[in-house]
Amino acid sequence: MTIDERIYNQAMADGMPPVLATLIVAQARHETAGYTSSVFKTCANCFGYKWVNQPTAAGACLTSTEGDPYARYTSIEQSTHELTLWIKRRQHSGVFPQDLTAITTADQYASLLKQANFFGAPVYQYTNGLLYWLSKIGTLPGAAVGGGAFLLLLIALGIAYRKKLFL
Repeated sequence: MTIDERIYNQAMADGMPPVLATLIVAQARHETAGYTSSVFKTCANCFGYKWVNQPTAAGACLTSTEGDPYARYTSIEQSTHELTLWIKRRQHSGVFPQDLTAITTADQYASLLKQANFFGAPVYQYTNGLLYWLSKIGTLPGAAVGGGAFLLLLIALGIAYRKKLFL
């Protein structure tokens, strides 16, 4: 099973809808430079989470450039579960919509992540990162049913968005 499939399957098991689960895969690829970062390889950390004594992590790992440690996970699935719990907390606080199927585009997801202070870059940069990695994702289990065609639509919309943005 590929890393993409493991992340997607865990997100789905945690109740994320297919489109959001696919966006989460793109987010993991973006945060880890396509699963090549030392934080991913050493800490099984798919999303760049810092260590803050969270019970879902297995402890501290490498030190960030800011001087604080990253969280270490025992598996990719555990790291993905951390993110889905974070999303559910943002639902509860009203930052994310109650109906997660309402998240249908990379721009929308990036905007929600930004509102929740997940990243510091401008939204358009994060959106472009998600769109880039979405274009690299192969077929995911279950995504073809209600998600595969939609993923192609997401990519097409992303290309149109990018062209509009850079004209």
